[in-house]
Amino acid sequence: MKTTGLLLALLLPVFVHAQDKSYVIDGKIKTDSVLVGKIYLYGKGIKRDSCVLKNNTYHFANILEPEGAQAVITWCDAPDEERIRKTGSLAETGAIFFFLSPGNIRIEHELAFDKKTITGSPLQVEYDNVVKAIRASNGDKDPVLKEYIRSHPNSWLSFAFLRDRARYFGPEVADSLYRSLSDNLKKDPEIKKLDVQLTAAVAVGIGKIAPEFTLNDPEGKPVSLSSYRGKYVLVDFWASWCVPCRAESPYVKRAYDVHKSKGLEILGISLDTQASRDKWIEAIKKDGLTWTQVSDLVGPESPVAKAYGVEGIPANFLIDPLGKVIAVNLRGGDVELKIAQLVK
Repeated sequence: MKTTGLLLALLLPVFVHAQDKSYVIDGKIKTDSVLVGKIYLYGKGIKRDSCVLKNNTYHFANILEPEGAQAVITWCDAPDEERIRKTGSLAETGAIFFFLSPGNIRIEHELAFDKKTITGSPLQVEYDNVVKAIRASNGDKDPVLKEYIRSHPNSWLSFAFLRDRARYFGPEVADSLYRSLSDNLKKDPEIKKLDVQLTAAVAVGIGKIAPEFTLNDPEGKPVSLSSYRGKYVLVDFWASWCVPCRAESPYVKRAYDVHKSKGLEILGISLDTQASRDKWIEAIKKDGLTWTQVSDLVGPESPVAKAYGVEGIPANFLIDPLGKVIAVNLRGGDVELKIAQLVK
């Protein structure tokens, strides 16, 4: 279960240096049943493709685009219209996530898209070795990933791991790990974006003054961070479409109910867009978020999110009465526990 979660969490752009960026994928679903439907291939930097299952096998051949080499393979056993009629959604029957490298890739897996074997992709082999090291450390992945990044400055997996775990490493450590990457690796525009995010994160690290901002609430009233000076305030980045964010809401709500009498305030910043404005307001009501909510409704490109170095949500910053950041990215039960320690 931990391995599956890690794989899903690490679905990030991974790049390749190969001169020949062509790939061939031959897959086989191991089952006695004769399957029908289509297999779909997609991912960051990969041209979306599909093929019809033949004797429970599938075949893809294409060229990797410059952006990345990260793939998802899914099986749909009926046309879109029929699946919508049957299930009310376009959910696929199964899915495999893997790192795609140029060359000849062979994939075999069970009908449930588990117990997979993938050969021919060096990036996938490298990733599998990291997963084994994490298992050997009883699931304590951050020390393993930090060591991997430090010892593999030329690996694109180092970039992938750093981008995924930067917020958990902490801004100073993450920035240090970024500086350890090779100069050649850091030439890529996508990796330069990570540099900008980490620079912002360091600027909003513990002990730093939180950047000022003013955003509108759902009624269009401007709200400034400085209006909370003299109080503890948890600045909480989220969005109506973010499932992990919505899952955190009960913990944040419990902390607010317990500590608001001690001066705790929460300021929610949504990374919704104008198109999802109604869903944002609906989520506020459905989740019982009684504290102030604001947004510029431009999504993840929000200048405020960039100023705080937010590369993924949920993300939060606990700010003291003097405007200094005193905690970052509190999760689950730690939200109330940490706030109880700091807000007195």
